[in-house]
Amino acid sequence: MKKLTLLFLFLLIACQDKASVPYYVTPDWHPHWTQPETQHLFPSIKFQNQLGDSLTQKNLLGKITVYSFFFTHCPHMCPMTVQNLKGVAEDFKTNPKVQLASISIAPQSDSAKALAEFGEKQGLLNSKWNLLRGSAESIKELALKYFFSPVMMEGEGPEPLHSERAYLVDPLGNLRGTYHTSKPSDMKRLLVDIKKLLLETE
Repeated sequence: MKKLTLLFLFLLIACQDKASVPYYVTPDWHPHWTQPETQHLFPSIKFQNQLGDSLTQKNLLGKITVYSFFFTHCPHMCPMTVQNLKGVAEDFKTNPKVQLASISIAPQSDSAKALAEFGEKQGLLNSKWNLLRGSAESIKELALKYFFSPVMMEGEGPEPLHSERAYLVDPLGNLRGTYHTSKPSDMKRLLVDIKKLLLETE
């Protein structure tokens, strides 16, 4: 009887320690269901948003953030990605704990004014969605080393190239998920995971 009781307590503790949304710390996207000892946190980086405001790591942490990559003169994939993510923005429109951020991979062309015009054309709320530009070097490094998503920056090829994925980051800067924005099932999973993180951070 004592052995069964101890087993029950062990399983109960294990279940309590298990995360509702996995952590990701390596390029193979192996899920960790408990917080790994090796930290993989959003790096210190300087951005400018569509309002011309300077943002740093400190400004972006503290909220659940859905990240994506784009550039304003992208003809097809970027507008489609943004439109697919608008459902997320709408679902959490009144929740101050959730935000979106799209990072330009053409920062030379995408001035704050160009970002603002893109946001207005797409119907994005400035209070909910940051459109970001920064140095090409830091963005390329962020994409590869933090999001595990190689990009081709403006000027490196015929046109900039990036994934259509979205990435979920928790308030502490941990990478918690990746989602194909073109797949409805992934967009549903993203909504569910955000709600799980909201419960986790209460």
